[in-house]
Amino acid sequence: MNSVELTKKLIEIESTDPGVYEFEMEKFIKAFLDNLAPLGVEVFESEVCDGRKNIMGVIRPTFEEGPKVVWLDEYETIYHRNKNNEDDNELILICHMDTVVVGNDWTKEALKATEIDGRIYGRGSTDMKSGLAIALNTFEYVAKVIKKENIDKVFKVIFTVDEEADMKGVEKAIKDGWINSKSYIADLEPTDKMIQVSHKGRFWIKLKVKGKTAHASIPELGIDANACLSEIISFVRKEVSELPDDGELGKSTVTFGLMQGGYEPYVVPDEAFVTMDFRLTPPTYNHDIIRILNMAISNVRKIISDKVVITYEITGDREFVKKDDRSKFLSIMKSVLTELYKKEKNDDYIPVVTSFSGYTDTAVVASKLKNINTLSYGPGSLALAHKPDEYVEIKDIERCEKVYMELLKEVLT
Repeated sequence: MNSVELTKKLIEIESTDPGVYEFEMEKFIKAFLDNLAPLGVEVFESEVCDGRKNIMGVIRPTFEEGPKVVWLDEYETIYHRNKNNEDDNELILICHMDTVVVGNDWTKEALKATEIDGRIYGRGSTDMKSGLAIALNTFEYVAKVIKKENIDKVFKVIFTVDEEADMKGVEKAIKDGWINSKSYIADLEPTDKMIQVSHKGRFWIKLKVKGKTAHASIPELGIDANACLSEIISFVRKEVSELPDDGELGKSTVTFGLMQGGYEPYVVPDEAFVTMDFRLTPPTYNHDIIRILNMAISNVRKIISDKVVITYEITGDREFVKKDDRSKFLSIMKSVLTELYKKEKNDDYIPVVTSFSGYTDTAVVASKLKNINTLSYGPGSLALAHKPDEYVEIKDIERCEKVYMELLKEVLT
């Protein structure tokens, strides 16, 4: 199958998270890679959690010893390729296998690939089964057409679990040594025709309020946990809106994703909680958010009650990632796009470098390993991800496939 047909096939393999998870996707990808084993492809699996497994395919170059020659009466071994060249970094394409839940308000069948007017609709079409299809097909292209004896770098494809949740998959891939600090690594997330390198930090907090219940007709006998929570939310929102901007990543933001509190309209609520998703940009760090939270708590104790008990826990912590102009891989990708732009005379190939508004597998690699050779480039638009009637344009799949074919030739041969 070409990448368009493969995208359709993958959409119809449900891998919702939470939901059925990636088990059927794992089976399909494992079978796909196993079929390439006679061509020298190695296939690895690694359990991450609850039976969910990362999968990796590897093509290693064949190094052949060349003729021996005499130079100044000393024998030197000439190699076809230099195995010890420090610049000879491995190339990795990484994609996650899970999608978000189907959700409501679809006008198309969410788990059936539907092609209309040059678009393929379906859950995961843009995030990121079209990118996954390209990764599989380009890997097969290297195995069957370029072949391992004609490459001089290790080439890997890694397929992770849990990206749409806690990103345990990529963390396990790092722990397993599948990725290192020198790897050239690209994820095929939807990037709207741009190379996206930098990422806002992701800092998650769950805050709980313990008040005191009472009858709603005599609220002064209780401590309204919902009122306390409202004051905290208002205070935090205002403080975050006044944080300084970063020239590359823009403003820090906060979203109050989940709230709960109370029993009935006539009861003063004694318990409430909220989850907070902070997306941080320099010069704001986690300790700045903790300072704001502590100020908000002190404010509530002054204006509502000093008897209220407020606690919070950090449930997620990801560093922001800034673009590094020393990245050789970024330079190569820009060069590939520039050459395609000259050849195709198509503005879609103009190399524009921006930030990624979400947080990806490569962002985890960049922050944990301090790897500057990471980037995102893939088909589709992030604005369509996670929404009803998600779709990817066929011409976008074809464009990205062409880019990766040229990138592979440039980096591997």
